[in-house]
Amino acid sequence: MGEGFPTPVPSASKIIISGYDPVGWGNYVRFQQIGSNYSILIAHLQERLVEAGQTVEAMTNIGGMGQTGFATGVHWHIEVWTNDGSRVNPETWPLHGRRVSPFQVISYGKRNVLRRRNK
Repeated sequence: MGEGFPTPVPSASKIIISGYDPVGWGNYVRFQQIGSNYSILIAHLQERLVEAGQTVEAMTNIGGMGQTGFATGVHWHIEVWTNDGSRVNPETWPLHGRRVSPFQVISYGKRNVLRRRNK
């Protein structure tokens, strides 16, 4: 995976925000999964291919992986939120039979990075 790698939504979703933050997230999209109590924010996208208010089908590419905003390399910043505005720990998020990514989050002060888990 590298810069421009597609960023598909996991299920049919309504786009809540499609915006740009030059000193933080860069290009970012937040979407509400239809029929779900969750919304997902994905930031540092190379570009945004969707607009707020748009409804998209599962696997629609919302933009390429990038390093816009305050980023030191190509990656996705992903946050999961409940409808009441609480952030969700991604390791406890229900994945409906799927496995968590083979990466782990490592905290360095206020910064987090992903590292491949040992097998």
